[in-house]
Amino acid sequence: DLKEMIQFARTKNPNVSVILGTLQTSFGVNEVKALATEMSTATSKVFASEPPAFSGGDVHSIPPDNIASVMYAKLKPILVENNICN
Repeated sequence: DLKEMIQFARTKNPNVSVILGTLQTSFGVNEVKALATEMSTATSKVFASEPPAFSGGDVHSIPPDNIASVMYAKLKPILVENNICN
């Protein structure tokens, strides 16, 4: 359950920032956005990526050993916009 995962992360770091999103389809985007709103606090923000990080067959064309760097590139605008990293 995503709520439990966020709460667990906060036990390790009460100021953790979390980015939620869907990988390939827009199915669940509204649920992810609602969860981000519900779980965000003043000291631990939860962000929802929109649109999905990948679309169509994109996710299948990326070698498994490169998926993390591609995912980071897709999510970096959220990180920069919210001053989470530089």
